Amino acid sequence: MDASDASVSPQATPRTGPPRITGPKSDYGDLLVVDPQHYAIADELEQTEPDFARVAELSSEIRAALDRFEALLAQLLEAFAREARVRALGTALERASRQLHTLEQRVAPELEAQIATTTRALDERDREDQTRLRTLRQKSRKPTAR
Repeated sequence: MDASDASVSPQATPRTGPPRITGPKSDYGDLLVVDPQHYAIADELEQTEPDFARVAELSSEIRAALDRFEALLAQLLEAFAREARVRALGTALERASRQLHTLEQRVAPELEAQIATTTRALDERDREDQTRLRTLRQKSRKPTAR
């Protein structure tokens, strides 16, 4: 066996990563010429069988994690909806509070002033009417002299 045949040897070296295709060395530098009679997939020769039980276990763990994620996502969406409603209520409460403050500080005093003005005007009319009635009664009681 010469040195070029050593790289063709089907003995596997422990490696991690994707399979590596090896073949006879070529005279073209880094260019690998693969001869169908001499190639080997080195990492595949480790004779590792997939552990289907572990794959099934991982699959069930992934499914359980997915189910938990979906449940959390549903809860999160419900929380977003509740938060939106609470924010809308907060905005409405702020608006109502500003309106109440405006009513208390501006509208109520204006209305009280209008009520007081109207009350004074009605009281004045009432006094005028009573004075007019008193004058008419006094005139009606006096005999008319002819």
